[in-house]
Amino acid sequence: CPRFRRLRPTSVAIGGGGFIPARMLRTEVQKPILAISLELYDDATKTANSSVICKQWFDEAPGTFGSLVRGRRVLIIDEVDDTRATLQFAVEELKRVKLQRWASTAGACSG
Repeated sequence: CPRFRRLRPTSVAIGGGGFIPARMLRTEVQKPILAISLELYDDATKTANSSVICKQWFDEAPGTFGSLVRGRRVLIIDEVDDTRATLQFAVEELKRVKLQRWASTAGACSG
């Protein structure tokens, strides 16, 4: 992962499936992971929601790891990118908090 180390992005994992590849990457690059939880599919009904639901976003309060995301490169990690809906939601939310650049593998919450 030399390129990852050179770019030094902050990793944001979309849970639940994004946690597995994010954890594998963390082992290699020794960087913390921020976790968000976005839901497009309802596991209980096995149907798609009409839009992405933000269940959890990281804390951006001063002094928290989440506050270090502003103005930094971000790598969004998810295990599946079938419709791009959750990835697009995460990208738009991160842009909303004024990130300078972002990147994504495969693939928050303004209310």
